[in-house]
Amino acid sequence: MKQTRISFRSRSLQILTATGLAATLVFYASIRRWGHSETTVVTAEMFPDNLPVGLKEDISRARQRIQRYPTAESWGSLGELCVAHKLLPQAESCFRKASILAPDDPKWIYQMAVMAEKVDLVRAIEYYDKVLSLDRSVEAVHYHRGRALARIGRLDDAEQSLKTAGEMSQQHPLVLKAMAQLRMMQGDSDGAFVLIKKAVSDSRAGFDIVEEAKRLLIRQSPHDLTAAPSLADAKSSRPQVTPPLPEPWMEGVARRLPQMAEIAAQASEFSSRQQHKAALALYERLMRIEDRNSRAATAHAVELMNGGNVPQALEEMKKVCKEFPQDALAFRTRGAIEFRVGDIPAAIESFDEAVQLKPDFVDVHRALLLIFQLQKQTDRIEAQFRILLALLPADEELREQFATFQCDRGQQQDRN
Repeated sequence: MKQTRISFRSRSLQILTATGLAATLVFYASIRRWGHSETTVVTAEMFPDNLPVGLKEDISRARQRIQRYPTAESWGSLGELCVAHKLLPQAESCFRKASILAPDDPKWIYQMAVMAEKVDLVRAIEYYDKVLSLDRSVEAVHYHRGRALARIGRLDDAEQSLKTAGEMSQQHPLVLKAMAQLRMMQGDSDGAFVLIKKAVSDSRAGFDIVEEAKRLLIRQSPHDLTAAPSLADAKSSRPQVTPPLPEPWMEGVARRLPQMAEIAAQASEFSSRQQHKAALALYERLMRIEDRNSRAATAHAVELMNGGNVPQALEEMKKVCKEFPQDALAFRTRGAIEFRVGDIPAAIESFDEAVQLKPDFVDVHRALLLIFQLQKQTDRIEAQFRILLALLPADEELREQFATFQCDRGQQQDRN
């Protein structure tokens, strides 16, 4: 359960963040339309028409539950389902109704605070204050409230809130990072760097904390970077992103998040129809959900390439290969993009790296064979044929191609 709590915050909030300005405008428009209504009936017209069939069925079941049992839990459950699928105006209305039915339950107010923080900091702080008046035991509330207070300039209040979060969380690296940023806002760069170095030394800190420390150090004194081994020698075993503070009131959303396989299948379907923009959006969603999985990033780069944005695709794959140096598929994809842009030496190097990591990678051996045939490198052509035949001894077509190659090579030698 603890791991579920730790992993969820980044997933849920990243989904909320991804909606952007358009969603914000829709949010307010929809709230004016029905968000403050006291209705106990949830109609199908409240939801978009183009939702996936499975989601429509889940929403229908949740609506039926509300009609049978119009409790805070029923309304909140539908709200959690809506958040998980980025139906934010509908979610806000459900949480508002749930908080009216159960005014002493901080869970639904907290859900509204998390959502409001993306569009209205003052309103979010009001919600966080209400939550704390009911329950002060969740450190994440103090942390998010402190960050929101800092962003509107209430620095003293922010410091107190973050100090409480730090005491409750055993000085969690994310809290120390927020404290360091607050120190910078207060003009105390020395104090900021002391805090961020302490955050880096924590085994819970990911590379995002290390990068923040480097930025603060460069602002303070660029020449001191080599004298900070805790930054320069950050171990590769660190997580890419620091695990967030536990969020017990957000677990219902986590349970309703679409499965990665479902999202990947939908992205693949869009890709097959050459709907590149839609496919890219889904792959980006996968990247946010599972930031330590190279497959989504690789698929995203391939989609960029297929959509004509080859330079950006290549840049992304270079980053993926650097971040995942043991991923043969990543090097295969980088090689394919390099071949596409005509950088043959780089493509060969990438393909060689892929087969070193995965010696039986047939597709890559075939790609190398093609390149060597185009370059007329007969010795390397023969070597690739022999590797492929060892991997595919029953491939008669391949055997015939090799025989033809040997015959042509023999005739060329006779002419010479």
